[in-house]
Amino acid sequence: MPSVLDEFDAFASEAPEHALRVFVTLGTIRPYRFDALVEGVLSSGVATDSTVWQLGVTSRAGLPGKVFEQMSSAAFDEAVAEADVVVTHAGVGSILALLNAGKFPIVVARRRARGEHVDDHQLQAAALIERTGVGVVAEPHEVTPGLVEHAARMRVLAR
Repeated sequence: MPSVLDEFDAFASEAPEHALRVFVTLGTIRPYRFDALVEGVLSSGVATDSTVWQLGVTSRAGLPGKVFEQMSSAAFDEAVAEADVVVTHAGVGSILALLNAGKFPIVVARRRARGEHVDDHQLQAAALIERTGVGVVAEPHEVTPGLVEHAARMRVLAR
């Protein structure tokens, strides 16, 4: 079945020569938290003082970097543009914005069983990412330095 994601291609590019800048976006769906992804990023060791977090209702103290509950569209676009890697929930709007910006996202689906969403519809978006190869799908504990480095070496272009 055709998908809007079929309009994008992923390709390898040069890895950045500086410390990687990571943007983590959890979406803003209320009242659902996404603690598993925050924990996954923290335990991976990839979060630094240059990390930008958009947490929605997943309030958290003591995170390294800049933390926002919500961001304007302009601030979101700026964070995406400045990031070498974006770790995102599997919301379709976020995924499309990232692909249109040329990013190869690390996509982590919110799960109903973990109380992160009303249902498991984000698994469908994640499956499309996997099928088209324009990003990489991971579970929260699978966000590793190696995966982040891989995503940093990839770019996406619209056909």
